[in-house]
Amino acid sequence: MTNLQDLRITAHSKPGDVETAWRVLQKMGTSCIYQDFDWVGIAYRTLEKHHKPLILLGEAANVPQFIIPLIVVDGFMKTVRWPGNTHANICSGIFSPEYLKASTAHDTDKIISAIRKEVSGIGMLRLGNQLPTLA
Repeated sequence: MTNLQDLRITAHSKPGDVETAWRVLQKMGTSCIYQDFDWVGIAYRTLEKHHKPLILLGEAANVPQFIIPLIVVDGFMKTVRWPGNTHANICSGIFSPEYLKASTAHDTDKIISAIRKEVSGIGMLRLGNQLPTLA
């Protein structure tokens, strides 16, 4: 089982910076078309071209545990949400099966803290349309 004690979360703005880890997780993790590296890349370049990408990579012992692709929308209320907006009806990060088995609420807190660290002044964290279970 994966030990998440040394979970490290890094933030990225370009999908290409984490492509290798992303594609590894796509093959073994939980994902659908709206988390696919190619689909998210197209969304960032087209639908989301006026917004800032925020991609979180979680690793433990240098092994990718999750990729969480997000968008930062500056406006009346700064919002962090999934890429694709209304074009993506099933949204989530991609998580390794080991992460899903080992993670706790504390690990979710680490993800939220990483988002808050990268995006100051968040008015809304809109992460709806998630599946009830990923395993």
